[in-house]
Amino acid sequence: MSNRKPTKLLVSIQTLLIAASVTLALAIGGTILSLGYKGVNDALTAALEEQFETIGMMVRERARRLIDPVQSQLGILVHDQITIASDLSTRLSRLPVLADALKSNPTIRNIYVGYTNGEFFLIRKIDNDELRSLFQLKHSTTYLVQTITLGVDSKRIGEYRLYDSNLRLQEVQLKSDYAFDPRERSWFQASESSLESTMSPPYAFFTTGEIGVTISQRSVSASSIVGFDTTVGQLTSEVQNFRLTPDSEIAITEGDGTLIAYPDLSQVVKQAQTGKVVRQNISNLESPILNKVAQEIGLSGPYKHGVVELMGREWIVSSRPLDFGMETDVRLLLAVPADNLFATTRKVIRDQSIVIIVILLLSIPFGILIIRQITKPLSQLSSEVQKFASFDFTNPIAVRSRVKEASELAYAIERLRVTVSRFLEINRTIAAEEDFNTLLVKILDEIIATTETQAGVLYLTDNDETMLVPFASRIAKGKSLEVKIPTVPLSLRDSLLVRATTKKVAENMEVSREELDNMGLGELRDALEVSPSHLLATPLFNRTNELIGVILLFERVNIDPALVRFTEALSGSAAVSVEARRLIAAQRELFESFIQLIAGAVDAKSPYTGGIALESPN
Repeated sequence: MSNRKPTKLLVSIQTLLIAASVTLALAIGGTILSLGYKGVNDALTAALEEQFETIGMMVRERARRLIDPVQSQLGILVHDQITIASDLSTRLSRLPVLADALKSNPTIRNIYVGYTNGEFFLIRKIDNDELRSLFQLKHSTTYLVQTITLGVDSKRIGEYRLYDSNLRLQEVQLKSDYAFDPRERSWFQASESSLESTMSPPYAFFTTGEIGVTISQRSVSASSIVGFDTTVGQLTSEVQNFRLTPDSEIAITEGDGTLIAYPDLSQVVKQAQTGKVVRQNISNLESPILNKVAQEIGLSGPYKHGVVELMGREWIVSSRPLDFGMETDVRLLLAVPADNLFATTRKVIRDQSIVIIVILLLSIPFGILIIRQITKPLSQLSSEVQKFASFDFTNPIAVRSRVKEASELAYAIERLRVTVSRFLEINRTIAAEEDFNTLLVKILDEIIATTETQAGVLYLTDNDETMLVPFASRIAKGKSLEVKIPTVPLSLRDSLLVRATTKKVAENMEVSREELDNMGLGELRDALEVSPSHLLATPLFNRTNELIGVILLFERVNIDPALVRFTEALSGSAAVSVEARRLIAAQRELFESFIQLIAGAVDAKSPYTGGIALESPN
């Protein structure tokens, strides 16, 4: 066999892994750096769209938080006694309930009830000097109750009642000019034919200039309509917090562009020449970008976004519908300057580039260290395996590694070394031992040691080949078992030993203590430190395929199929030794018979020496 190494150029696995790792690291770093700008821009644009989505949900949630409590209180008041009260005194007795509702929710400005007979009852919260000046009220006045009742002649009587914070009556004012029919108002007519609450489009309150809505609902008795005036001006401060950059623009508008909320409240409402407070349109804003958004992507339909250019500057914009439960469409408009947005991107990319370079410089030596942890034990194992080619199995494999696969490979090669060494030892024992009885015992010891089993028994067939007779019983470490082991008739088909001889393959089975007793192996079981739970029987056949014996091994754990195959391989050496023992014994018997034949012939030929040769011991 040639021991020459291949002459072609070979590269070590360590060199390949290091080269591949460095190349991959450089390729990844270069790709990240080359595509970083585009990738981060795309990611930032996607993140911005997601932020637009989040802002829309947050604005919608904030608006619902303003409106939902009002609708909940309204749902309670439609059951109140005030909705069916036919006289003013009964209605006034419900003032504490209405005042508590005003106190609990600062967005509610007025609570009122319109009756189907045309009467009207309203309580107004007075919490600023503008209202006190408008209605010419005292500084201590906290609540203003405005009523319209019908007199005996069905004439409408308007009255103002002033109350302090403790609902103590301060003054009653007769208002002859305060007379209207609530049944003619839109909030009354909208709720009259519906069981659910209705919400009016946003409008500017005449008294305060605040933007709000009217939420109304028919009472359960259907004899009145209860209404709340609630402000949505708090959204103005909310949208101010949602601006992504100092130059970005955000607004909440109706479908026609009329403003509902904008960070600068002074641009939302203005007083007309007639003195009426009027809400402004986005076209009147100082910044024209939102009006451009309305023109480019519209104020209707589903969510839209895009890029709009205005005066040489690019803006990332979006228009999103908001569901407040109002009768009109509501939109959220957003506009963010692209230069502000991507200035941050460039800084992020520069910082990322530095971090990537540093990581690459640090990862290369670290990767080399990891690769060496993999390749070093492989190189050592390669050197150890090369010794096997020279039949050097003396030194154990001393490779240690924290890499699982390398450690398992080292363990497997060590098992291979030990196995081959024991095979060679068995062959040397067979060649060197002159006493075949001793040889069979040594072979049984080697088989027990090689298979790492608890104990073993060697059975040989008798001369009639009808019985399996125990020849030797041994345990690990080469000790004999001085126990009585019964012979096994080959006619006993249920026996594990007989099944193995019949099938001519190794057989194993799981046994209990009781089964060992039934097999006559109870004494052997008691001689072991741990009672065996599995048996492995391997038949021995000579070269003419005649049964000459069986090896029975005892094991405390489940027998691995690999152990079965290994034992079958070892049984060949034992079979050769047993066959050789029998051949020598037969040869000895033949030789003795031949001597006796010659001695008999000599005695028969001479009458003087007759019987002397047969009497001689040799």
